[in-house]
Amino acid sequence: MALMRQKAERDDRWLEQERAAHEISRQRLQQAESEIALIREQTETEMAILRNLAEQERHKLASELAARDSLQEPRQLQLSASTALADSPSEPSLETAPARMSFGARLLQPVKVIAWSGYRLIRPIVRPIAWRTRNFLMVPISQAIEQVRDVSQPDLSEALRRALDADMQAKQQAMQSATRNAEILVTTAEQTLELVRQSAEQTANLVRQSVEQAAELTRQSAAQNAEQLRQREEHSAEFGRITGAIENALLTLTLESASRRPKSAPLAAGGPTQAIARLNLPQGRAAELLYFRSDMSVGGPIAASGEWEPHMRRLLERTVQPDWTCLDVGANIGAHTMSLASLAYMGQVIGFEADPANHALLAHNVAALGGAVADTEVLNLALWDSPGRLRLGRVDEFTGCSFVSAGALDEADVEKHLRDVVDPAATKGRALSPRTSEVEAATLDGWVKEKALQRVDLIKIDAEGAESRILSGARDVLKRFRPLVLVEYNPDCASVHFKEEPDTLYRALAECFDDLGAIERDGTVTAIEDWESLKARLDSGKGWEDLVCGFA
Repeated sequence: MALMRQKAERDDRWLEQERAAHEISRQRLQQAESEIALIREQTETEMAILRNLAEQERHKLASELAARDSLQEPRQLQLSASTALADSPSEPSLETAPARMSFGARLLQPVKVIAWSGYRLIRPIVRPIAWRTRNFLMVPISQAIEQVRDVSQPDLSEALRRALDADMQAKQQAMQSATRNAEILVTTAEQTLELVRQSAEQTANLVRQSVEQAAELTRQSAAQNAEQLRQREEHSAEFGRITGAIENALLTLTLESASRRPKSAPLAAGGPTQAIARLNLPQGRAAELLYFRSDMSVGGPIAASGEWEPHMRRLLERTVQPDWTCLDVGANIGAHTMSLASLAYMGQVIGFEADPANHALLAHNVAALGGAVADTEVLNLALWDSPGRLRLGRVDEFTGCSFVSAGALDEADVEKHLRDVVDPAATKGRALSPRTSEVEAATLDGWVKEKALQRVDLIKIDAEGAESRILSGARDVLKRFRPLVLVEYNPDCASVHFKEEPDTLYRALAECFDDLGAIERDGTVTAIEDWESLKARLDSGKGWEDLVCGFA
């Protein structure tokens, strides 16, 4: 199911990428159209400038032609008449001199009158002679000037005409060339615009067809995936029912055969007897496991099948690296501790077990594990939200259900708690052997700080309902090392032993971690999005789930 969801998510991402590519193509088309419009506007502006320049050149050329034509008209030679003889000089004024005149002026006054009278008498005789003399002198000069003018004017006019004609012809050619270039530029721009528009339309059509085909394929694939997912969920539910029936049958068989098993020496005086079973480990390995013969919760199923929570073993086999440091909180008799030790053979494994009888078997089983194994340490210590001492309750027939309590606890309380959390079919009509003891408690933060651990890569917690309190005492470790955490979620144990609400542990996990997932039977992980999805799994399944908690 997880693979089908991942495939559907990949298809959705691919469809989003196609849509993004289509949007980019559309934006590029709009950009190309904008650039072409800008080129057209610039071309039109340049054409207007060229037309204005051509019009100015025409006006200038017309002015130059008019000026050239005016030069061809005959010119009148302008001679200065400042030296020519005038008809007569201005007559002096005969007005009476000022009253106050000098003595010399008064003597010259009669002389001036006599001279002016003489000039008036001889003027008719002298004037014709002066005109004839002027004409005699000016006629040759005028003829010489006219000859010079007649000789130089045609040459000057022809040279000017040729220069103006050449200049006008060059300007006309330049204007024609600029007009042709502008027309070519406009034509090229229009052709380019048409080609770009056609190419953009073809690209848009191809992208649209591609997106539609991809959307159709995605819809078909999603429908097929949904159908396959539904079938797998139905098969998984059926498989769960069958597996539950098999487990109940094995548990019944274990109960029926418990009285027929041969006796063996007790591990401790007054304690239950032990037996040896074969346990399958990761990577095809196996080991001998010492267990309590009377135990129907862990030892009995292992003796019957050689397996203990194979879904956890498959997940660990795909996840744990050789150099990891792993903590097994609630190690019981060591089934998962031995798997971790065989996988992290270059690292370190530390097992915590509060039940002293279980701890004794745990130490024996880990010490007997052969081959390449991790540096392994096992501790008879309960992890809690504060250091101190706790009461521990256990039942010999269900050693996998041992639990701790911060308050008073007697054997009657232990038996009542056990019967409340275990399937009634397994305890009905059976006498149980409850026991109580005391155990030292510590926080994981305090213990890691005391031991000066430099790394923590994985923590497995199975503490019969005490998981939220253990996490409360491990906040610094989680924040500092950000390990992968595997947690058993058993709301019945948390409710019976600690009066917790079913969603208390979920709230604590959601606060600490970024991702939560449920471990499937094949070792894959299905994401848990919210409390409702987890509750649905709890209600429709076996009543508890193994979760994977991680950081982004």
